[in-house]
Amino acid sequence: MPYQLASPQHACYQSAVRKKEKLRLLVIEDDQDLAEVIEKHFKSLGYHVECQHDAMGPLSRLRRGTAERCPWDVILTDLMMPGIDGIEFIKQMHELAPAVPVVLMTAHGGLETAVRAVREGAYDFVTKPLNFPKLAISLERATSFYELREENEQLREVIQSGSRIVAKSPAMKGILDLVQRVAKSAATVLITGESGTGKEVVARAIHDQSDRKDHSFVAINCAAIPETLLESELFGFVKGAFTGAFEKKIGLFEEADGGTLFLDEIGDLSPALQAKLLRVLQERNIKRIGETKPRAVNVRVLAATHRNLGQEVAEKRFREDLFFRLNVIPIRIPPLRERREDIIPLAEHFFKRSRVANHSAVEGFSKDALKQLAAMPWPGNVRELENCVERAVVLSQGTEIGPSDLSVIEEFEVATKALNGGALLDQVMGDGDTLPTLNELSLQYIEWVVRRVGGVREKARKVLDIDRKTLYKKLREIQCSPSEPGDAASTTLSI
Repeated sequence: MPYQLASPQHACYQSAVRKKEKLRLLVIEDDQDLAEVIEKHFKSLGYHVECQHDAMGPLSRLRRGTAERCPWDVILTDLMMPGIDGIEFIKQMHELAPAVPVVLMTAHGGLETAVRAVREGAYDFVTKPLNFPKLAISLERATSFYELREENEQLREVIQSGSRIVAKSPAMKGILDLVQRVAKSAATVLITGESGTGKEVVARAIHDQSDRKDHSFVAINCAAIPETLLESELFGFVKGAFTGAFEKKIGLFEEADGGTLFLDEIGDLSPALQAKLLRVLQERNIKRIGETKPRAVNVRVLAATHRNLGQEVAEKRFREDLFFRLNVIPIRIPPLRERREDIIPLAEHFFKRSRVANHSAVEGFSKDALKQLAAMPWPGNVRELENCVERAVVLSQGTEIGPSDLSVIEEFEVATKALNGGALLDQVMGDGDTLPTLNELSLQYIEWVVRRVGGVREKARKVLDIDRKTLYKKLREIQCSPSEPGDAASTTLSI
């Protein structure tokens, strides 16, 4: 028999078939008998097989559609065919649908033909009479290679989109225009907005479009680091500057030299550090702790805060001179509830990123889910929306995200309404004369959040919008706090 069919003992062949049981295979072969053998064989193995006797039909179908909607996962084509030959087909196929691998088969084998086929975009080259086990492995390798390449391209797009501003609303389009105009300057920018609105994304966009884009973008959250450590983080220290300074440390200002330093939550800086930061902005040099000689630094400072610094200045909690130094170019990011046109584009943007990162097969949102997303108040802004989309992508069991996958949002809305109406507070505080302290109430809320996110501390930290150190401290308080048997607090948290 001229064609070698599969052997049940051929382990590699069986593995290849099992991995691709639903491959959509296009066979282009003008020999009708051979085409029928190939079709019958691969259909018996679970493939979806379509046969064509020339290459013109498939090319015409592709020209009427798009590469993303190509109806085949892999193509097996003959070399000598009526109309155009296999080499020309591969060339045109590579232009129309480069993500679809093509394997060339011919009875006229030769190194020159193989080199030409690969040069034009073919993945592999097989000779007749066909060895079916080898052919199946070739198809498996072709699809695996192209799937891996496509996944790498998607991951690259996800990484590159990290600092991309999604702007459909007039407010965000205005911010995007402002970012483009200020990026090339050296002016200090103060970015304000509620927690979770995307202040760091705007800062990264400014850096990425500036002349400093080839240098470091260094970010630090001033509220997340204790005051005693923040100074050494910013300015560094020399060996022996204080107890425990066994080696010198380069601060973030030096690390960002030539690039951009993003100071998030700058409104939380202590008065002493405010004064030192002001001096750096004025003189453009820093001193490591324990050093007397200043060091020149070439750093662009971008700052952000959720606080109203004007109010902080009026109440003497923030230096007025530092405020004016920082507020050269103010950018206010509106909360998500004030730019509802951005909700759906942002949700789709986060869906694409999460789908790739979590290797999900979910294809998109249902219409009802999109309506539900657009109608929500989003008190946590863009960060809350991103977390919600990722949760839905991970937990959805269907081909699309439906309203039931967003049920946690509905429950949050009910709780919010109850809280606004006072019912939740009445339930927590009780009707007795003894009212809980603010700390007791906050511990109950933190415990509730931790339970709602399944004990995942990082998710709880993001929801609560506090740093890790504060969260861990509160969790220890919860574990040590006395509670009555049967109370929620008496159950050990899985943290």
